[in-house]
Amino acid sequence: MRWVIAAWRRMREGWPGAGARGKQTPYHATRKRLVFINLAVVSAILLLMASSIYVVESHALLGQVESQLRDRAKIELSHSDELIASLQTRSPTVTLPDTHEPDASGEQYEPTGPNIFTIVLDAHGSISVDASGASDYGLPDRSAAASVLSGAQRESLVQAHVQEQEYLLYTTSLTSDGKLVGALQVGQSLAPMEQQLHELLLILLLVGVGALALTAGASLYLADRALLPMRLAYERQRQFAAAASHELRTPLAFVRSQLELVSRRLQRAQAGASGSFATPGALTESVRADLDETLNEVDYMTRLVRDLLLMARDQGDHRSLAWRPVDLSALAHDAAETARPSAEQRGLTLDDHALGGEDVWVMGDYDRLRQLLLILLDNATRYTPAGGRVWVEIRSGRSSRLVGRRSLAQVIVGDSGVGIAPDQQERIFEAFYRPTGHSANADTSGADHGGAGLGLALARWLASAHQGDISVKSAPGEGSVFTVSLPLTAAPQAEQGDEPVDEPVDEPGGEPVDEPVDEPVDEPAPSTGMVS
Repeated sequence: MRWVIAAWRRMREGWPGAGARGKQTPYHATRKRLVFINLAVVSAILLLMASSIYVVESHALLGQVESQLRDRAKIELSHSDELIASLQTRSPTVTLPDTHEPDASGEQYEPTGPNIFTIVLDAHGSISVDASGASDYGLPDRSAAASVLSGAQRESLVQAHVQEQEYLLYTTSLTSDGKLVGALQVGQSLAPMEQQLHELLLILLLVGVGALALTAGASLYLADRALLPMRLAYERQRQFAAAASHELRTPLAFVRSQLELVSRRLQRAQAGASGSFATPGALTESVRADLDETLNEVDYMTRLVRDLLLMARDQGDHRSLAWRPVDLSALAHDAAETARPSAEQRGLTLDDHALGGEDVWVMGDYDRLRQLLLILLDNATRYTPAGGRVWVEIRSGRSSRLVGRRSLAQVIVGDSGVGIAPDQQERIFEAFYRPTGHSANADTSGADHGGAGLGLALARWLASAHQGDISVKSAPGEGSVFTVSLPLTAAPQAEQGDEPVDEPVDEPGGEPVDEPVDEPVDEPAPSTGMVS
């Protein structure tokens, strides 16, 4: 029972760490609502079942008593000649046959017991035979026998209340030569039946309370399990909002300070105090440099907001993608050639193995897939020391399967860089996450890699939006290998003599995206970890 009490306290206090010690969270009310709805539904079901069991058992017991009374009356009527003789001689000492145990043993009738009494009434309702002494308890009930003695009914079965006791009374007529001479009334107290029903009700109540306690505990457990994604999503949302606010606040503060600096310089120039600037041209150059830095920060915020808006879209919303057959080999080669100048500038070798094999085709948005590969290549070049190696290759994993039993096309981007710790390899795909202990720069100058930490999060979103996945294998100091898996598709068939037409393929709900896609190599780099 202790765990039930503990579960109830948890329900009152909310999630661990919440409750009285903390602020209620949005999923708090949802959790309680789920538990209470579940308890209400189970309570209604238990109440319906208990009521049905009680009613059925009550009718069954009452039917059993009625059957016993009719059987007893049949036994007594089998000796109707003796009963009629007793009425005609009006001898109250007539002994009934020993076919009924209580009377034969001389046992007196007890209304709280399950025994049956038998009373013979004459035509006027007077007691003719009462061997068990039932008349001491206010029996028989003449109102129950009135309809039989009057000849209106041949028999009657009624439930009567006599001296604070409930009885079921069966009365049948006694006739001689077609003439009504009296009545036979047999009955049984319903106290034993009521006691049985009371015990049944107590059992049903205890079972119901136990079932509700188990339901409460199970509901709390299942609610915790069911709402765990909601809680994690809420926590991620809070972290995401805090990180996004921080990333936007920093450049906004820089923009404000730069503009204030420009404003003060212009005010001094208008006042005729050039300060440290020897010529107006020097002042102009300084203001222009400040404005250029401001524009760079504005561009950074624009890209950040654009990526946030893209990641805020539903992965199943195909309207954000322009679907068409894409030659993945050619796409990977194009992305590698785009990233090659940046790699060579950093003293790296970029090996392009995308071409040379069979063409690998997928369905997707060419620009978005290119953006995905450029993110991976940009991270590889940024976190590989000078003299290191970066490579790109394509695989057609026809033996591998995705959901829906479709073969895979895989793009692999690897490097010989600083690597990623095992406990951080999953979290690098979270927005704004910067791994701890992974701050070693690829270059020797100690330059900061910068960035908002959205690159790999955006890469995973793009892979998922294309019904694929992205994974990483890495070890500190041994480099990293990122694998993008996408559903493989057949190459488009071009008519003979015609050049392949690179047109988007219409898809339900799909429409081309006309916004430009900036290459990650032109964006600010991440500060720590392989996150851009």
